[in-house]
Formats: sequence, C-alpha cells, structure tokens
Amino acid sequence: MTVKVTLDDSDVLAYLDRLNEPQLGNAVGEALFGEAWEIMGKSHREVPVRDGILKNSGTVLPPERRSGSVVVEMGYGGAASAYAVVQHERTDFAHRVGKAKYLEDPLMQAAPNLTRNLTARLRDWIKDQAR
Repeated sequence: MTVKVTLDDSDVLAYLDRLNEPQLGNAVGEALFGEAWEIMGKSHREVPVRDGILKNSGTVLPPERRSGSVVVEMGYGGAASAYAVVQHERTDFAHRVGKAKYLEDPLMQAAPNLTRNLTARLRDWIKDQAR
C-alpha cells in the first residue's frame, strides 16, 4: 500500500524550499521514519501472537530516495512472510491474541492525521537545525 502526503504549511514549505536536495531528503526521511515507527508500535499491539515470530518480524526500513521521492517501507515478514500474509488477510480466524489487518488498520487510522503529524515532525526538525 502506498500513502502519498502533500504538505500545506506555508512556513514549513518555505523553509524546506531553501534546502538542498540531500538536506530535504534527510528532513522528510526522518519525519516519515518516525511516523512509520509510531504506526508500527500500534500494529505491534494488534498483531496475532502464537510464538512471537510474526510480531518480532515487524520492521520499518530506513528512508530511501527513489525517483524524486522519499520512501519508507514497513511490514512483517522474514521467516514469517507467508504466515504474515495469511494472518493479515484472513478475517475469519479467531485469534486469542491480536487480529487480522494488524498493519492496515493502524495505517488507515493514522492516515487522516498523517499530514499534520509529518508537518509537526518537520517543524521539530527545523527547530533542531536552528540550534
């Protein structure tokens, strides 16, 4: 699933416009990475747990620049890849701990506030740069 965010804070955008490409990528990457870990933390509370392999496979990869965008990938897998997909998609399973859609639901819950949260993180980044 891909989520695209467009910032609309003129002060933050004005500051970001003055940055060179590596600085801009670093700022956006840090903001996305932090927000992705927040979502993953919520997901960890919803992921089904039998022996912990699936839960322990949850990860957020560091930001990468791809085709003019900054990308942060998150998910579950590794040794639990096939199991992760089944547990995520099968809503008919009765889990004792956790539930299906354990990553999708936290992401969709975060989506309405994503622009605001990323803007706040970028503001914090800008303040840190001024020190």
